[in-house]
Amino acid sequence: RHTDLLYPTDHDTPATDGEDYTAQAGTLTFADGETEKTITIDLTDDAWFEGGEAFALKLTNATGGAELGSRSSLKVHIVSDDAKQAGEFVWSAASYVVTEGTPSVNVTIERLGGGNVEAAVHLYDTGAGNGWSTASAWAGSDYAYLPWEVVFAAGEMSKTISIPIVDDGSTERDEVFSIQLYSPSNDATIGALATTQVTIQDNDSAIEFAQSNYVVNESTGVMQIKVRRIGSTAGTATVDLNISSGSATAGQDFIKPPSPTVTFADGEFEKLVDIAIVDDVFAEGDESFYLSLSNATGAKLGTYLWGGGKILASD
Repeated sequence: RHTDLLYPTDHDTPATDGEDYTAQAGTLTFADGETEKTITIDLTDDAWFEGGEAFALKLTNATGGAELGSRSSLKVHIVSDDAKQAGEFVWSAASYVVTEGTPSVNVTIERLGGGNVEAAVHLYDTGAGNGWSTASAWAGSDYAYLPWEVVFAAGEMSKTISIPIVDDGSTERDEVFSIQLYSPSNDATIGALATTQVTIQDNDSAIEFAQSNYVVNESTGVMQIKVRRIGSTAGTATVDLNISSGSATAGQDFIKPPSPTVTFADGEFEKLVDIAIVDDVFAEGDESFYLSLSNATGAKLGTYLWGGGKILASD
């Protein structure tokens, strides 16, 4: 007897249509005397490590006088043949540099050696200045707090974190902080490049004396005044060096430079200004004059703006 059966696959199962198998529905037609039919369901061989998945198959709407038996539905279980590969987490670079006026810095974590499962890694940040040329940067005052955990979805091989930078308006040394990867989940590991450093370059600039007081012997012939630019050295900057007579008289005991303006070129952080010392033949005591800085352009005035020069008598 001719019999028709409908066989839609059931989507309400853990396996996903289009990702794990291809759903289908149709009519099975049994010819007179035919007792068996084969249904082919295409499976998708993906690369993800996953637990057992399943979908259901149901027979409905029998015709031709046939009835549905007790086994009119079944569940097909798909067993994964992919090995679990959580991978290892590393930084994409050992260091990053950002200018303080920049809104944020992007740092990237990479996952190497496989990533067919979800896995997470944790972050630990701390100040890393060397105490000499750089200072330590701290979360909350120099940059925004970092996320405690970064989660990678299955198949996700890199994550970029945007860290907002705080522009505090202070003239200071470049600041550094480090970020360490630790405590990965789901059998992932930490690779060789587990720590990266972020340097925040100061965008504020100030000009001041490198030292306040200078002493030379009259016979030396020259006194060098050291003026420095601290913080950012980007762009040009100028300042006026003012030299005032004290017990030492300009034109008799020392000669002022032709121009009072000291100019810093782009990237220049220190200037030496020569003041000629007059070696006269008069018997006299030690003499002194006064120094000050004013009228800065391209930078602000720093802390050490006043000083003095002392000429030791040589006669």
